[in-house]
Amino acid sequence: MYRSLSLAALLLAAEPPSSAGGLSFTDARERARQTHPAILSSRLAAQAARERVNGTGAWDDPVVGAQLWQIPLDNVENALVPGLTPAQRATTVAMGPSMVNVMLMAQQTFPWPGKRFAQRNEAGALAEQAAASTEVMRADVDRAVAYAYGDLIAAQGSIAVLEQDRTVLETLVALSDSRLASGSGSRVDALAARAELEGLQRELIDVRQAVRTAKARLAALIGADGPDAVPDAAHTFLIRPLPPREELLARALTQRPESRIAAAGVRAALARLSQARMAMIPDVTANVSYMIGVGGPGDYAKHGAVHTILGPPDMVTVGVAVPLPVLAPWKQMPQADAARVEHKRAQAEADAIARTVQAEVDQALAGVDMARSHLELHSTRLIPLDIAGVDAARAAYESGQGSLVDLVVAGRSLRGHHLESQTALLQYARYVADLERATGVPLNAFGEGGTP
Repeated sequence: MYRSLSLAALLLAAEPPSSAGGLSFTDARERARQTHPAILSSRLAAQAARERVNGTGAWDDPVVGAQLWQIPLDNVENALVPGLTPAQRATTVAMGPSMVNVMLMAQQTFPWPGKRFAQRNEAGALAEQAAASTEVMRADVDRAVAYAYGDLIAAQGSIAVLEQDRTVLETLVALSDSRLASGSGSRVDALAARAELEGLQRELIDVRQAVRTAKARLAALIGADGPDAVPDAAHTFLIRPLPPREELLARALTQRPESRIAAAGVRAALARLSQARMAMIPDVTANVSYMIGVGGPGDYAKHGAVHTILGPPDMVTVGVAVPLPVLAPWKQMPQADAARVEHKRAQAEADAIARTVQAEVDQALAGVDMARSHLELHSTRLIPLDIAGVDAARAAYESGQGSLVDLVVAGRSLRGHHLESQTALLQYARYVADLERATGVPLNAFGEGGTP
């Protein structure tokens, strides 16, 4: 009996049964990427940063205006001359000024050419940081999905092992009870078999709870309506060859989003430094004005429309204004010093990320090697030894030279090592997810129809 159990459980430990129409890892990850609120929020922030780039570095709006300029009040002064009657005074005021000047003006500030370029460089670098931040959030969600999906596979595989073992134990309990009733068996054997079955029932309760917990985590990640809305896992653990350490490190420095954030931060700091330096270069403001001089109402009454319009001469004024940077040592220079320090800080942060990447890659690779070593130990030594032990205990029990307790203990050891194999596979999948998060390189530890 335990012989058939050992072979079935060994297969189950390597490849847990997949559910028809179940949830694949790729589907779970894609649904999380599309619906997770944190990713959506970060994606919108990146979009807003890209929109800001379009308006950065644009020229200031031109200034246009119109003025009634230097209007003489001679009509008012003439109305105050002594000797005039009230009617004459009112008529003099009503005649209006002798001329009316209308000034039309336009003004435009021309920044130093490099200032606008530096502003756009900074805005572009900040947009790159926002886009990379979206990938950081997506990478975190991907790892969370991998962890929860791996927990679900391991729990489903453990249930398969325990259910198979329970079937065997139920048969052994019935056999021991039958032998005890016929007088050919011992009460110790009957109690041992029943105690082992009850202990296995307790393990099943815990593992079923682990399944529900993993589904609850997946439901929150993919936007499902609770754990009951999450199907069983359709994929299983797969062990694939990984790229060499040197390749992982090299690709991490270019593909990991935090590395791109740090690189964009260096570029943004350089752009701010350029802006601070060029802030001491004054902008040029050019202005032009056109003054139209026309005669007043009195001039129109005396000389007619033509003389009124062509009366006072028109004038054009052209000017250029440049601010004097006399306060630059107290205003722009401290900003330039701060920008230089900020650039050094951004470069140091980029170097720190490179060191962090190296540590995370090495730790994840060490974990992968450890998980593989455990799997090899279980598949090549521990489980085969347990199978041999189960065969020996079964043969001794069937020949009447051994006890059922020995067979139960041997079966428990075999079951434990199968469950430990599931744990080792889960550890492998988690370390691969950590490695993918550390490098930005897609390394999937799940798939269909494969064998570790």
